[in-house]
Amino acid sequence: PAVGRPEPVEAAPVAPVKVLWDTSHGIDYFDSEWDPAKGGYYDTLRAELSKAGYDLTVSDKGVLIEDLSQYDVIVVGVGQAWGSCERKQMCLLFDCWYEYHWTEKPYGEKEIEKIYSFVEDGGGLIIMGGRWYRYIDNLGLFFPDQHVRGYENVLPLAKRFGASLEDVKIGGPINQLTAHEIFQGVSSVRTHDGNCQSIGKEIVPPGQLVGSTSNGAAVSVAVVGRGKAVVVGDSHFATDGYIDDSGYQNREFTMNIFDWVSSPDTLTEPEILSGTWTAS
Repeated sequence: PAVGRPEPVEAAPVAPVKVLWDTSHGIDYFDSEWDPAKGGYYDTLRAELSKAGYDLTVSDKGVLIEDLSQYDVIVVGVGQAWGSCERKQMCLLFDCWYEYHWTEKPYGEKEIEKIYSFVEDGGGLIIMGGRWYRYIDNLGLFFPDQHVRGYENVLPLAKRFGASLEDVKIGGPINQLTAHEIFQGVSSVRTHDGNCQSIGKEIVPPGQLVGSTSNGAAVSVAVVGRGKAVVVGDSHFATDGYIDDSGYQNREFTMNIFDWVSSPDTLTEPEILSGTWTAS
């Protein structure tokens, strides 16, 4: 054949980005739609991730059992960290009812350090908060009344990356944004007005405040070793109805987060200054 341009070489297939969504700390007992394995509130997100080349695994094994080296990103959400709930039927004469007892299951020190090492080695972490809680009004014959806050189970992990999850409602939308990759093409993110929570009056290293509502800090990022983490004080922003809302850029925001935390070596990081970041 004549000498000319070489025959095109077929590109090697791109390996999918493997995502672990940890549900080992308990799906919200009274709202199973928060289970990402069953679609529910995350049907649209699952479809978007698949279309973008992400391979999602939902597992309740726990990070201490999971081989994290096979994953690129870990997702932890308040909707999947409610601890465990025991239900017991009570009967008195001809009247029967159920009473409930919640057992907290916060992320422990060994889990936190394993996740931190995972990020340090180049992995990505996404933490989604949420201020909603349950008040369990029992008759007290077997179980006492309880005030259950799921976010308290995630709080120790968020703190390891410089943020917090506070019992402070900050509403929305998230529209006070810094120049950061996760906000590319984004001007406003819809949040749940009653459940979006402050991620702390002070964001400490390795965390960096990058997004707020008019009432407080809502989004932080952290660069740890070769990896990255994002903390958002809301879990609804990535759910059906929110991610599809054409009046906001929730879809772009959500996918930007996944893209940023899963690309540890390709993007320029903003400088993280020493000291404390304070929300205005």
